[in-house]
Amino acid sequence: MMSYQVEIPKEQKVTRARVALESARELRRSKRLMGVDAIYQFVKDVDGEWLENWTDISDAEIKAERVKISSIKIELLVFEFMLYVAMLYAFYVLLLNQMDSVNFAKAKNRDSITLLC
Repeated sequence: MMSYQVEIPKEQKVTRARVALESARELRRSKRLMGVDAIYQFVKDVDGEWLENWTDISDAEIKAERVKISSIKIELLVFEFMLYVAMLYAFYVLLLNQMDSVNFAKAKNRDSITLLC
């Protein structure tokens, strides 16, 4: 399938560029004359909630992302718990091994003492 590109005539490009340049000059001129208040001429609802709604992401997408993040947090929590349990088990085995070696040494000393007697 071939893509079809619309060729914009040169005159239309020049016209669009001229309009954009005039708009930029008008903004600069009004900013010089009116200061910060010049923004009220060019932006609708300046004092509204535009800052809170500036993204293109819908609330449903944001909620889905939060659910995804919370599920990742739960997975990490489970992983950390399993790691904690594994470390406790390893510590327990190490402790038992240490106790066995101490008991073995005591028994060996006891046997050597009984052999001397």
